[in-house]
Amino acid sequence: MHEPTELLALITGKWNREFGFEFIKAFNAYFKQDCNNDRVTATGIGCSLFLSSITQGFPTDKLNTFVRNVREDCPFLAFNCNNYEQLYNTMEKGPLLLIDGNLNYHKCKVKKEDIFEAFDFVTNI
Repeated sequence: MHEPTELLALITGKWNREFGFEFIKAFNAYFKQDCNNDRVTATGIGCSLFLSSITQGFPTDKLNTFVRNVREDCPFLAFNCNNYEQLYNTMEKGPLLLIDGNLNYHKCKVKKEDIFEAFDFVTNI
């Protein structure tokens, strides 16, 4: 079993501690002690990888590899569209660290609608 951050490093060849952090921070604040850290981290990274795919051209095959492998040992958090606004409100509104198609990290401004799409992605897996 690989921890979510280890799996991300295996898939991308590198890992930056800031990747997924804003989502992870929001999930920690919203769910408090109701979930373990690996599930929070996996869900945050999943959201960030999805955003990276739709906004920066991150390869979807690598996104799918992460999702397929992390789900076996560390399923994403369970929430639904009724939670999106509250989760979004706990996030900082600055740029997020995302990965482009060449697997380089960049700080990027994203729209609220894109963040909600990332929430949709992880809730529908």
